Amino acid sequence: MGRGFSSKVRKDRRDRALGAGVVAAASASMLACGALVSPDTVEAQARQLQAVVAPPPKIRTNIRPYVRLEESHTDNAALSAGSRRSDFITRALAGLTAQVNHGRLTAALRAEYAYDRYARNRDLSGGTTYANGSGSYNVLRDRLWIDADGTVAQMYASSFPISGVDRAGTQGRTRLAIYRVGPRLTARLGQFADLIAAVRSQWVSYGVEDSSPIAQLPPDTNILQALGRIDTGDRFGGYQLLTSASVVRDDHDYHAASVVQSAYLRVSPKLRLVGRAGYEQVRERGVIDLDAPVLSAGVEFRPNAASRLTLEGGRRYDRMAWNAKADVRVGKAVTITGEYYETLSPSQVYVANSFERFVEQTRDLPAPVVPQNFTLRENVYNQTSYNKAAELHAIYSGERQSLDLSARWSRRKFVGPETKDETLYGSALYTRRIRPDVEVGLDANYSRTFDSPVYGEFEAYGVSGRVLYRLNSSTDFNASYHHTRGAQLSGGRAQTRENLFRVSLEKRF
Repeated sequence: MGRGFSSKVRKDRRDRALGAGVVAAASASMLACGALVSPDTVEAQARQLQAVVAPPPKIRTNIRPYVRLEESHTDNAALSAGSRRSDFITRALAGLTAQVNHGRLTAALRAEYAYDRYARNRDLSGGTTYANGSGSYNVLRDRLWIDADGTVAQMYASSFPISGVDRAGTQGRTRLAIYRVGPRLTARLGQFADLIAAVRSQWVSYGVEDSSPIAQLPPDTNILQALGRIDTGDRFGGYQLLTSASVVRDDHDYHAASVVQSAYLRVSPKLRLVGRAGYEQVRERGVIDLDAPVLSAGVEFRPNAASRLTLEGGRRYDRMAWNAKADVRVGKAVTITGEYYETLSPSQVYVANSFERFVEQTRDLPAPVVPQNFTLRENVYNQTSYNKAAELHAIYSGERQSLDLSARWSRRKFVGPETKDETLYGSALYTRRIRPDVEVGLDANYSRTFDSPVYGEFEAYGVSGRVLYRLNSSTDFNASYHHTRGAQLSGGRAQTRENLFRVSLEKRF
């Protein structure tokens, strides 16, 4: 956040190249992990997989390292609810972005390593790794690829207590790593349809970043996924048929398989009717054993060429289920996206699906508000759950300013014990370029856990302001202020707050 608007703009081309490759591999997990009846999941996957086939930029190898030095002062280094102790934190960071295009081989990488040194609380000092990477090798031209991608990100067991900025030593901080690799095949079935098939081996790994215990941290998991789709596309004008099948299993006795037939019938230039019918099986030893039909019906409305609204309802998991998605463009400056979906999955698959949606954002959102790192803003559990989630983004992106309003609500009902987790997160981010070399930004966010069997009920909010001054084309100076507050609304009713000032200097080579 403190790196500012222009830093994001300058990294957009690199990040979009990374996002395209990551999307190709990640698309396998969304279908295989239980998103089959999302209104346009299968269409979105087709667009994602095909994006990798498009010719990449005509470069060979482009490596751009950078370094950054930050100095922060906080009045609550340990985020303590009792005795607050101030401290100075020095962060040294080295990073690089890289792109490789050697014909059949394409790859992109963004990686950083940072070390935070506390002047007083030396036991909180530590290092942090951030990384996003993807690669693809075309084994048979325009037919068979080997895709690989991954991320190393930071997350928190819960959003209480809350820190002004992500740094080493904060309570509940967890390292999350996701890696995927596998083949992808595309072929044309005569003049009738297109075939896409993929297999992915995915590794999801967690690691505690500090000495504080974290309840129910999921174990490391290997997930094997396979999917296939036959799609008639727009060949027949008035209707489209799409047949999809998927299998997913992990090394903790979770297994899911499904077959779904989707049909789209055009009733007007802007309106299509959607119907889906299929069957799925979800099993996890000692937890769940479910065999049930998949049935849904709905509508797809396109008010203009760049917008689409879909709504579906039906049966899934032997219960009523709804899915909705909105992608609306108003002129060139305003983008509105929204989604509601329901799934049943273990926590590791739930996190993998969250990563999938992050990847979609890196591809679809305008440059100023494209997320740089994967962040999960929900409580961490090691349980299988029925999940309901709704997300909304309203984005204005002008020549000199941008505004991003976002909200996410999720409700997880855990299988077995009659417990649930319900959270809400909202944020507003405003950025304005005052002159070519000066930019300012304001940020506000709010999070609330209404119910949790592990972390209790709590709320937190934060506000921040920042200014970026571009010293020259390769050097930026940043200054920012962050204020956060958090309060438990049950149990001991502990409260925390922090004021943090930070300045940084970044040099790109």
